[in-house]
Amino acid sequence: MEEGSVPENRMNENRLNVSLPGRAAYSSSKTALLSLTRALALELAAQGITVNAISPGPFATEMNTPLLQNPELNQQFVSRIPVGRWGRVEEIGRLALYLCSEDSGFVTGTDILIDVGWPAQ
Repeated sequence: MEEGSVPENRMNENRLNVSLPGRAAYSSSKTALLSLTRALALELAAQGITVNAISPGPFATEMNTPLLQNPELNQQFVSRIPVGRWGRVEEIGRLALYLCSEDSGFVTGTDILIDVGWPAQ
């Protein structure tokens, strides 16, 4: 890995803090990625490399297509999102750009939730 590189783990959906029945393997793999993020952050810090994870909440992605295509279920779901809308992938992109910038040089070994307070409900 090149010195000063910024590895990033983007975890689909925030399953570290919220889980669903029948998703044990999915949820446990996300927890493993967080442990890997922390370990790599410690191992690479001396080289000036930061390692962080991004855990998105409810975003309008292919993973949610069945829900997005059902107007009734979509409306029910969106009504439970604190800001009243799905997240936009561009919002994750802006966070990733920050983490790749020199401005985030003191941010390492953490999981940043971009989830509109989803697990706080």
